[in-house]
Amino acid sequence: MKLIQVNPQDKQILKEFIRLPYEIYKKSPYWVPPLERTLSQTISKGTSMQLSSGPYTLLMVEEKGKYMGRILVGVNREKNLQKNQNEGYFSLFECVNNIEIARLLFEGAFNWLDKYKVDMVTGPVSPTNGDDFRGILLTGFDEMPTVNTTYTMDYYKDLFDQLGFEKYLDFYAFKMNFTEVETTLSRIKKLVEYGKKKTNLSIDPLNMKHLDMDVRDAYEIFIGAQQTFWDHLEVPTYDKFYDEFISIKPLLDPNLIHIARINGVPAGFIAGLPDYNQVLYHLKGKLNPRSLIKFLYYKKKITRARMFMQFVIPKHQKSVVTPGLYASFYEGFKSGGYKDIEASTIAEFNIDSLNSAKGVGFETSRIYRIYQKKLV
Repeated sequence: MKLIQVNPQDKQILKEFIRLPYEIYKKSPYWVPPLERTLSQTISKGTSMQLSSGPYTLLMVEEKGKYMGRILVGVNREKNLQKNQNEGYFSLFECVNNIEIARLLFEGAFNWLDKYKVDMVTGPVSPTNGDDFRGILLTGFDEMPTVNTTYTMDYYKDLFDQLGFEKYLDFYAFKMNFTEVETTLSRIKKLVEYGKKKTNLSIDPLNMKHLDMDVRDAYEIFIGAQQTFWDHLEVPTYDKFYDEFISIKPLLDPNLIHIARINGVPAGFIAGLPDYNQVLYHLKGKLNPRSLIKFLYYKKKITRARMFMQFVIPKHQKSVVTPGLYASFYEGFKSGGYKDIEASTIAEFNIDSLNSAKGVGFETSRIYRIYQKKLV
């Protein structure tokens, strides 16, 4: 059993790194393989928000000619500067159910981090600073995750516990309980209509013809809403936020994105995506002419949507803005012909968002956990 440091520019070994999970999840009907080409470019180019913010490396464990575990480890200097900390992070952790292999991976990661004098390591985080590959699954192993959320093996928690990691933060995914949703929505609509008259509130779907203006307003809301409590994230510049938004432009359904304004001033927004995991599941990580035909075919059969962002400026968080955004999202959801909604992921300390989701009919479906470990 030996530890190997992977050169992300070596296409052959990088391919082994990316394809390692196929063996681990071969018996799982719920794991959705990521597009191999996209993940390869993310790792090798290192231009994502997370990877461009500092050094990183890849490690794998080989035993008897087979790769048994992998990890990406790095230092986000931009986030450390913003948060006045000196942490390292890890991502893309995958491992067979063997504590010695997991221990060797993390010993290699800690040794690499030692030269940067970090005092803490946190993960698994996303290599893009998003929700993809973030956390390990604690509950909800019997369903397919939605687009840009992750699925992991049920024994990962035991591995982290045995290695002395401690809980840092849990995130929740919710699914809609449709039993009473129409009654709830009817009540919310009346409240929203009253609020619109009283506060000059407007809630509009994303305008693709004026995308720059809407993205600018969304960024203003995002920054205003999240700086007060989101210590676990790097705060993006507008350019990074815009680039991330534009990167998913081909996947957007304007019916699932709404911006609230009071007297024309941005107050909140809600954003969702069609669940492209229902498509990616059939592509098996490949992107070629045959998979393109599959993509176009299964795209028409998407039945689930994921609500992945909901932000309201603090002074409006107790107002009609939040229920108004949920009502608008639900109307867009119905007009798009979707049958199921997931709201994900919401951090455990974001009590207002957790309560809002439960208040409009959502119930917990999955829980994800990020871990930490002190290194000094």
